[in-house]
Amino acid sequence: MRPPFFPNLFLVASLASSFGQISINEIDSDTPGSDTMEFVELFNGGNTSESLDGYALVFFNGGDDNDSSYLVFDLSGQTIDAGGFFVIGNPGVTNAQIIFEPGGNGALQNGADAVALYLGTTASAMITAGTGSAPIVNDDLVDAIVYETGDPNDDSLLGIFGGSQLDESLNGNSPTESIQRNPDGSNTFSIKEPTPGTTNFSLPVVELFVDPLVISEADGNGASFLEIILPDVAEADVTFDINISDNTEISADALTLTIDAGDDAGDLDLNAVDDSVADGDQVVTITVSASGFAEASISILVTDDEIIIPPAPPVTIAVNEARTNATGDDPNFVELYNTTNTAIDIAGWTVRTFPNDPLDVTNFGTEITSFSIPGDSPVLLPAEGFFLAANDLAEEIFGVTGDVDIPEDLSSGTSTLILFDELDNIVYSVFFDDGEPNSVPNNAGNRINPSLSLDPDGSFPAAGFFLIEDGGSEAGNLAFGDVGSTDETPGSNNSERFIIEFDSNAVSENAGNGGVMATVTRVTSSLGALSISALSSDTSRLVVPNTLQFAEGEESISVPFDLVDNSLLEGLQSVTVTISASGFSDETAILNITDDEEVPANIVINEVLIDTDGADTEFLELYNADSSVVDLAGYSIERWESDIERDPSGNPEQDGEVILLPSIEPILLSPGNYFLIASAEFAMVSPIADIDFEVGSNSLFENSSATFVLRNANGNILHTVFATDGGADDFANINGVAITPDVIANDSAWALSPDGSNNAVSISNARSDENTEISPGVTNGETVSDYSVAISDIVVNSDTVTLNFDATGNSDIYVSTDLEAFVLATDGDDVATGSYTDSAPPTGSKAFYLIQEAGAIAP
Repeated sequence: MRPPFFPNLFLVASLASSFGQISINEIDSDTPGSDTMEFVELFNGGNTSESLDGYALVFFNGGDDNDSSYLVFDLSGQTIDAGGFFVIGNPGVTNAQIIFEPGGNGALQNGADAVALYLGTTASAMITAGTGSAPIVNDDLVDAIVYETGDPNDDSLLGIFGGSQLDESLNGNSPTESIQRNPDGSNTFSIKEPTPGTTNFSLPVVELFVDPLVISEADGNGASFLEIILPDVAEADVTFDINISDNTEISADALTLTIDAGDDAGDLDLNAVDDSVADGDQVVTITVSASGFAEASISILVTDDEIIIPPAPPVTIAVNEARTNATGDDPNFVELYNTTNTAIDIAGWTVRTFPNDPLDVTNFGTEITSFSIPGDSPVLLPAEGFFLAANDLAEEIFGVTGDVDIPEDLSSGTSTLILFDELDNIVYSVFFDDGEPNSVPNNAGNRINPSLSLDPDGSFPAAGFFLIEDGGSEAGNLAFGDVGSTDETPGSNNSERFIIEFDSNAVSENAGNGGVMATVTRVTSSLGALSISALSSDTSRLVVPNTLQFAEGEESISVPFDLVDNSLLEGLQSVTVTISASGFSDETAILNITDDEEVPANIVINEVLIDTDGADTEFLELYNADSSVVDLAGYSIERWESDIERDPSGNPEQDGEVILLPSIEPILLSPGNYFLIASAEFAMVSPIADIDFEVGSNSLFENSSATFVLRNANGNILHTVFATDGGADDFANINGVAITPDVIANDSAWALSPDGSNNAVSISNARSDENTEISPGVTNGETVSDYSVAISDIVVNSDTVTLNFDATGNSDIYVSTDLEAFVLATDGDDVATGSYTDSAPPTGSKAFYLIQEAGAIAP
């Protein structure tokens, strides 16, 4: 049983329901062109016609910090038939009864946004407030949908309206599909072709399977087979009619297929039909239909055995390196290389990309995108020279400026990239293969022999490539997510270059001779004996040999470099090593060197949540109270058992694992900023803060008295906290040796107030998803409240709810109908202890009230 006083209190009241049968049934926010076919559809699931008097349909802007309204429609004077629909949309929308004004076309935002239907007092308030000012609430809410077109979740909208955020672009076809309840008025949704003013209900859909999807017309009988798969076992025999769009390419022994009762699939052979006509590759569509099922289709590519595809032209200008399949903000670039010993004028030349899947009849043969080299005056590409086309991100990441700009997304997935001369002759072509049998290198839909075919990266086409030898025939893939790797050399040699790597990105200056090992690899067409020079940018910190030697046949060598220790307080230093050789591109690498004369940084354990109800949703927050940026790489946090009762020997040992921050790369924390370490449970329930380093469940925070010790990468102690449950014999210690801690706190949840001080104040140890006192990743403020509340009773009347309570300060009172989204109750802000009456409780079967300290963080 819970004690009589506790910080937050939920109350439940039974209320009468007055909701009707009206629901938001379909939304189409993203439509072709300039969004001329947007609409929202309402549905009446009742058995009688309904008046829409008193209803308001309100659109909320998720891109606004306040999620305020941007369109409000007064539906008074309208009616909706039993089982009928009511549509608000653009002028061209079929069955639209109200036209979007004043926004007109494009009025309905694409998301993440929300549309809500209100009835009664709140509806009137929304109409009066008008566009742009109506606050977002769920009082008098009839229905609401939070939607998107491929956007991140809008947690504030979901917090008010609940449910899930629905994605109109789920199938990748948001301009031609809508979000719709299916069946009408239900709680299940489909993303499919819009049906404004008509039913969303879909007939059962069968699955079609064809193997193989690509055949030659010379393959003869049984070249492929078709399988029809039912969504469930057939209760009675089902006969499907088979329609073949071109029986001069494919035939079947029968044009019907019966699936017997008790079965869920059937199949038949498909035959290739050969002819003597060079009519090109053909896409044949197989369509099946049966009573009670939705019509379904699948396509097969039939290749023409009379077509002779000419070989790729001799290479004069090669696409030498490219990154074209972007993910997010990846750079795009295309590098051309002149393989000849004569300059070539490339003015007016063009690069175009085409999709590779001929079964995608909508897009196959249609140019994805392109760029051109200006043709107003000669553009001479020198013999064995480079020409770079790049976007701004390539310049930002690689430090090179393109000779011409290119689109941000030069390609998308599997495609063929082709370089054309000024007369549209193919000069060079690259086939990005995804491994699918229906992936075809092509020029505007016509099969070609590509100059270069790239192996897929798993089941995806490569992000890009580089020719291993400039102008050569072999290529290496550029991987997704590996932007800025040593494989990428836009604007310079791919071959005859070096790669240099250190065994550690950061090393102490006291590491001494051979303190860091450098591995140098040469990328070259010849592996003869080679001497290269090496240069350190600061020999007072790092000394490198003047000359490094490759033996004949040796591709990589490992060489020790020497660190120089001094007595200066210099902090973290970066030294650049440059290696070079005749005929090779220079290569540089940076080594971070830490200072062993450090003054320990002022980093503190600033806030901790240890022991919570159920699975511990725990976290620990570090704070930089220093005046400079601090590198946390290699820092560690220890927890030493300090409860004598748990260790009768009186010799406490370390309890729980040490948290060790990785030292592979710098972890920089700016002055006044926070670094949050949290458990997996915290990550699942607490989207309120960004986690910097995730640890396993209970990996450090066992529930008893303990001493927390924060050390830097050199093992120096920076901060200690004795978290005690008050046991008389408990003591702060490190491995049993008593210490005087910097801070004494409780053993479950506490915070330094203000940040970085030695003053620890107790905070609530409620789960982090229920806790309004914790502040992970943000300031702890000057004080933490000791507010508490207790109730005496609750009185529920037909139209009011009265709460009688005692609190140690003024309170805010929130209400919810689902325990997911809370809103401030009527006149519920800054309520004095005593009695509170909600004069307009929500309509529904239940209401949940939350009483918390006035001004505390809202739920």
